[in-house]
Amino acid sequence: MKVLKVLFVLAVVAVLGVVGLGLAVPQVDYSVSINVERPADVVWDAFHDHEKATSWISGLESFELVSGNGIEEGTKYRMTFIEKGEKLVIDETIETVVPHERFVFSSTGESMMMRADTEFEPNANGTTVTSHVTMEGEGILMSALLPLMKGKIAERQQGDLEALKALIEGGA
Repeated sequence: MKVLKVLFVLAVVAVLGVVGLGLAVPQVDYSVSINVERPADVVWDAFHDHEKATSWISGLESFELVSGNGIEEGTKYRMTFIEKGEKLVIDETIETVVPHERFVFSSTGESMMMRADTEFEPNANGTTVTSHVTMEGEGILMSALLPLMKGKIAERQQGDLEALKALIEGGA
């Protein structure tokens, strides 16, 4: 009987810990960056080439225009990913476009919201691409999980930028 009480107390403490984390950390922020040895216009064009997006964005299966006219404010896209054999649908809305300089979008799907502000900064060796990302979970559980997943998510997006760099510098 004592073992059951101890297990119950531990379970309650664990649940309260998850709820507390979800309430204490409502959003996570991180940045990823890479230097590409090409001019900003070349990097910008590759970043926005939807036909090649599946070759550098992890798990991306399809990229569909929902409304709008390409790369302009207010345009909406639906992106479908395959994650561990499951489909994940993300709806993206373009918020800000400054050609060859800045691209901001927000996305929703699977109990989370994300906003990415990506800058294309020319330098002596090409262009530095930096994405500043803010993510919020919808609901306490997802809010609690995001801080725990932040490192893996950032690592994956860094890998995507490295794949983009290889695509651009490799001339594919």
